[in-house]
Amino acid sequence: GGGHASPMIPRRPVHELSNILGPAIDIDRLAPMLAAHRGNIPLAVKQYRQSEVMRADHNPVAASALGSVDPNHIPEGGVPVLVNIYDLSFKGEEEKKPKAAKDASDKRNSGGRRNSLNSGLPSVGMGVYHSGIEVYGREFSFGWCDGDQTGVFEVHPRCAGGVMPKITFKKSVCVGKAPVSRAELDRLLSHMADEYRGRSYSVIDRNCNHFSNDLSKRLCKKKIPAYVNRPAKVGAAAIRASRAVGKLFQMGRRSPATSPLSALTTQGTTPGQEAAGPSRQRFASHE
Repeated sequence: GGGHASPMIPRRPVHELSNILGPAIDIDRLAPMLAAHRGNIPLAVKQYRQSEVMRADHNPVAASALGSVDPNHIPEGGVPVLVNIYDLSFKGEEEKKPKAAKDASDKRNSGGRRNSLNSGLPSVGMGVYHSGIEVYGREFSFGWCDGDQTGVFEVHPRCAGGVMPKITFKKSVCVGKAPVSRAELDRLLSHMADEYRGRSYSVIDRNCNHFSNDLSKRLCKKKIPAYVNRPAKVGAAAIRASRAVGKLFQMGRRSPATSPLSALTTQGTTPGQEAAGPSRQRFASHE
């Protein structure tokens, strides 16, 4: 005791592969391939090996210059804050189907969105999404994990499908610009990594979209698009309403003589008369 605990930082699940694959693999180059193959490491590595002979776009001078940027520098006008939005889909299962079944499925679904959980839902303002916040070419999100670890993790931008095979990148939306440096971003994420432990994850009350919205507000004081987390909000409202009704009937069972419902059986009183007022007031107080 007496020592200071080391600061908590976001997990980097893709970069942790370097411990297995070795330093010869450039994890930043591998990440998009891993996302394209939906987390299939052997296929991603095979594509990586094949691309070794086609690296004309690789510029070590530019990479070196990027690494020398002052961590305390704040770009004029601020750094763009993007929310990267992903569809939940079942494409992985589709690929396992026999060819005839896949062809029949393709005829029923067009536009490259077959088996998407969100098919037809966005048109009515409802969909199920994963999201992450991209800043300075780094994407951060939040998810469940065991123990006392942080639930905050970092992935290559728009490549979360590499660690979450059931999602497919949909689009990026620029939320605003943040007047923060790289160093300030790291300090903020260290704080949030400690605040957002993996065991605190909840699909309804504390999911990846809640985290994205919180990080966006702290960075640029703007929220992510409301539709991204609408299902969780609807679910939370339904749970609150259910609890309110449950409390009302629990009160009624606890003491029949004094319950809010007892007024309906009082001599000389019928539903719809003076007893209806207090009953409605009690229900409203628990909403």
